[in-house]
Amino acid sequence: MPIFSMEALTLGIFPRRSSIETMKMFIPIVNHLNKRLQIKIKLIPSKDFPTFWQRVKDKEFDIVHFNQYHYVKAHEELEYDVFAVNEEFGESTITGSVIVRKDSGINTVKDLKGKHIVFGGGKMAMQSYIYATYLLMEQGLSTKEYTYSIAPTPPNAIFATYYKQADAGGVGDKVLKLHSVSKHIDTNQIKYLVRGKQYPHLPWAMKRSLSDDIKQKIALTMVNMKSTMQGKKLLKKANLTGFVQVDDKDFNPHRKIIMKVMGADY
Repeated sequence: MPIFSMEALTLGIFPRRSSIETMKMFIPIVNHLNKRLQIKIKLIPSKDFPTFWQRVKDKEFDIVHFNQYHYVKAHEELEYDVFAVNEEFGESTITGSVIVRKDSGINTVKDLKGKHIVFGGGKMAMQSYIYATYLLMEQGLSTKEYTYSIAPTPPNAIFATYYKQADAGGVGDKVLKLHSVSKHIDTNQIKYLVRGKQYPHLPWAMKRSLSDDIKQKIALTMVNMKSTMQGKKLLKKANLTGFVQVDDKDFNPHRKIIMKVMGADY
């Protein structure tokens, strides 16, 4: 028998990748949850960050895969609570970074004065814009000392830097490892100009209004996936090595960075 009776739960995933790729990666995990828990979860992809965030604001999603900025904002304003973060390449942390081509002649942050930087994903992108901007500010480069543009996704920021459409790119430090990037360019031609401290990876959260029973069962099923061969195979399809349990206080470092860059207190 189903563990509860209600309409399908909805799952939203922020557009770190294209909607087609997102569906291909995460449908197997959704099917696994549906089968194991005898519930119905519907994955709803979003084509870009504005579309995704509007759906979050409209509370269309019961379960959400956020970036860290989205999460702390949604926790404060929309009553979502984190329960896990991604583990990718065996690591459950990630950080912001600024990348350049190795042959660019740019070796320090000060060398970016007067240059053009492309940030991936928009001004709500935690690693690619907010943390990357914070790193530049911490090393004395103000936002008035460079020009910038926004790429639709973090991989696009890497591609723009690689093809010399920009002098530097703001991205999460794990993006260079993604197959969707390395299959298109020679990532050995790219270097990190600056990287931040490692903090908890991309979070997963649920509506506070869901029953404690269903929240606990979803969380445990996801966290335990990496303990079985079947679970590992499904995780691999999503370019993950696991999910790691966390709680809200683990995102306090992100709150400090957001306050510094955006002046917003979450």
